[in-house]
Parts: sequence; C-alpha cells; structure tokens
Amino acid sequence: MEVGALVIEQGSTWTRAGYAGEDCPKAIIPTTYGEMPDGRKVFGDLQVNCPRAGMELKNPMQDGLVFDWNATKGLLTSIFRDHLRINPAEHPLILTEPSWNTCKNRETAMQLAFEVFNVPAFFIAKSAVCSAFANGRPSALIVELGSAVASVTPVWEGHALKKGALHQALAGDHISNQLRSYFSRQGIPITPHYLIASKTQVEPGHPPQCQKKQFEGITPSFHRYQEDRVLHEFKESVCQVLEGEYSEPAAASRPGQPFEFPDGFNRNFTVEKNFTVEKYRAPEVLFKPSLSTPDAPASPDAVGLAQLVFNSVSACDVDIRTHLLSHIIVTGGTSLNMGLMDRIHIELSRLAPGAKVRAFASGQSVERKNSAWIGGSILGSLSGFHSMWISRAEYDEAIDKAALISKRCK
Repeated sequence: MEVGALVIEQGSTWTRAGYAGEDCPKAIIPTTYGEMPDGRKVFGDLQVNCPRAGMELKNPMQDGLVFDWNATKGLLTSIFRDHLRINPAEHPLILTEPSWNTCKNRETAMQLAFEVFNVPAFFIAKSAVCSAFANGRPSALIVELGSAVASVTPVWEGHALKKGALHQALAGDHISNQLRSYFSRQGIPITPHYLIASKTQVEPGHPPQCQKKQFEGITPSFHRYQEDRVLHEFKESVCQVLEGEYSEPAAASRPGQPFEFPDGFNRNFTVEKNFTVEKYRAPEVLFKPSLSTPDAPASPDAVGLAQLVFNSVSACDVDIRTHLLSHIIVTGGTSLNMGLMDRIHIELSRLAPGAKVRAFASGQSVERKNSAWIGGSILGSLSGFHSMWISRAEYDEAIDKAALISKRCK
C-alpha cells in the first residue's frame, strides 16, 4: 500500500505535492486562490497571477493552520486533477501539520481525505518530525522559518514534544511589511510586473520611465499580492542579517547592492547609506521585534528568534537540553537570509553560556524550502510505514474519529 503514496504539505504561501520516495515535489502551487464575482474559485500559479476584473485573492490559512476547509478542498481537488493528474482514490495520502494544529482540524482533514477524496489510507505527520527525517536526525530542535509563522519544535526519537513547541507570527511576511512601510516613507512606489508594458533604463535615483497596462476592475487584494511578489524579490536579492549585534553604523559600513524595480526605478544600494541600512534593518526584526515600524508593528508578546529557540529548549527536560542545543536544524524560505545562521549561533551562545551550540541548515535552497515535504516523502517510503496508516476500514468502523487519529497519528 505504501507504493504510490501521495505527500502534501500545505503552507501559508505554497502547497507542495508529490509521491513518497521522490526527492522533490511534483507540484508547487500558491496556497492563495482567486474567487471570481460569481463565487467560482480558481487555483494555481497562472490563475492567481492573471489580472481579472473583480477577482479577489484569498488565503485559507491563518496562523499556519487551515481555517477555510471549503477552499482547501478546492485546492486539493486542483492538485489531484490539474497538476498530478491522478485519482486520489488509488493512492494513500500523507498530510503534514504544524505542531500546534488543533484536534478539530486533524479530524476534518481525515474526514476530507476519506469522505471526499475516498483515499484508501491516510496519515497526518508533524512537519517538524518530517524535517528531522529529511535531515537524518531523529532527535533535534527544528526551527521552521516560513512566510507567516516562525516556529521551534523539539523532536525526540521521532516524536514532537508539545511542551517545548513555540510559534509566533514574526517571519517572512513581517519583513515584507517592514519593507512596504519603508518604501512608502521614502516615496518609492511598488509597481508590480503585471502593470508594466515597457520600460526605459534610467540612472539610479531618477524617476522611472515606463508604459503601464490598463486593467478594469482590479481588486486591492490582487494588487497587494502582486506587490508582495516584488517585495519577495527584494528580500531574496538584497536583504541580509548582520552576523553580530545590530547597529546602524555597523549596517551603514557594510557593502550593499543595486536593485531595480519592475518599472525600471532603481537605487544604488552600494553608495546610499540609508538604503544600505535598510537592507539589514528589515530582517533585523526577526531578532529585535522592537525595531518594527509603527505602521507594521510586531505582536506585543513577540520575542527575538534566538530567544524563542532558547525558550523552547528551556521548556524541555533538563537531560535533553544539551543535545537539542547542539542539534538545531533551521529550515524554511526565510532561513535563506544571508548571515542568519551565524546570528542564531552568536545570540544562542550568549543566552546559553558554556553550552555547545550548533545550528545546521542544508546548503541547498530547494531542500530548505521543501524540508517538511521531503521528510514526509521519506516517511511514506519506509518499508514498515504501512502499519502506521489509518485504513479506510478502520475509519469506517471507528465510532470516535477524533480518538482514532489521536491514537494513530501522534
């Protein structure tokens, strides 16, 4: 039964799907979907990035959890039909979940799998445990830095420890909000790619010269989603984390780099002090939430990333803390900020003097972004995993569905 099992990881920004035993997902599509004025929902990269009158873009996730199961049903249907082109009734299904997922959500996921998609078997696995498998370490401290949520989960002998699992909404999206606020204060418009018909190269700092396309009925949600894509490009190509203690003089002394916006406007980040500072200041909010701008503040109870890791370790039993501190695995797209790994090591060494702090991260960006999916793929391909599945017969016979999934998917 393990042959041909499907693995799906539904994140806040991307949903990944493919077959157990393979190295990477077959399909990676936006979790965000479009809702047309007639109520019809559209899914997939091409669909949500195509400007259409009246199309609202929505996301079925909040705080890293599914809250709109009707939209998730449509998302999974699109994956099976349009991307994998398979009949889900012929494949066992593995879904990943965050460590703070609710019992109700787990039961709903199982119900969707069996009653809507008629899968022959089902399993739901903690994403942190999957990331530990992907990195070949059954016991480790998993730091997942995604777009909407940063989380820290201790994994011990293949099991997530709930008492040490912490998360907060201080991740990639928060950095984007800092950049949006900064560009607004500087009077720099964020013109998305879909509006550009043509552009002329201009000198750094000069007004852009471009021809814009005209569209009727574009919604604010679509326009903002396209702006976020530009901000994401900026984060990936410009932003970095200072390895040591942050200060504006230290940031200003570092070399920067140029960035050109879709409309042709560009700034030479290598010579303009204020822009070089912002290159480091925006991602610095991961470690110092107090640096967040007033119009894009962090949650009052947010703590720096290193402190979140330390708090997670401190919540665990004393006899495993040393091992966890020396086996920290960092995953997720936001972890790709240059300098972040060194900063984690330096700050944790300060918080836990005398402890041997070691943080690991894959050198391949694809592996970091897809870590949970890859671990699920490994898990689903293990020869003994067939005994862990919840079969269709077990589901049909169970009176208490919540107890069934709690017992089998710990």
